[in-house]
Amino acid sequence: MSQECSICEDKIGKKKHGLQCVGFCRLMYHAVCLKLSADQLAVLKQPGVHWKCEQCRARGAKKDNTEDATPASSTTIENKNVNKDDYNTLVNILRGVQDNLKSSRPEQTSLVSSVSFCTSKIEDFERKLDSWKDYTKKTDILIQENIAMNSKLSTIENKITDVEQFSR
Repeated sequence: MSQECSICEDKIGKKKHGLQCVGFCRLMYHAVCLKLSADQLAVLKQPGVHWKCEQCRARGAKKDNTEDATPASSTTIENKNVNKDDYNTLVNILRGVQDNLKSSRPEQTSLVSSVSFCTSKIEDFERKLDSWKDYTKKTDILIQENIAMNSKLSTIENKITDVEQFSR
């Protein structure tokens, strides 16, 4: 039995966990090279679960009549230890999740309605703010015109005073 991964040819050890094919080749593979998650590796290492590499599966070679499991997307993992109680527990959990989703739908509808209301109020506020900005600009223009007219008026008054003094 080789202690090297047949994909990358690195050593298989404590840090780089590996699996041995139970098929014809009996080769070793790193879990990482097979793209196995930690959960998948844990299932494959359980008693009664056997794994065959793709080549052995393709050959159809079966050393014994045990179920096999293969990694990643092209394969499936099967566990003999799943019992009816576990299945029923999962079904009950799924039903509970479905019930929770159904009960939260009215809340979601209410939330959507509230968000729509708030959005319309924000849009109203933005329109009023734009109107206020326009009003402020117009007011600033009028103030500047008023200052200019007061300056012209003062100049005219000074000229009138000068003309009156000159005529006396």
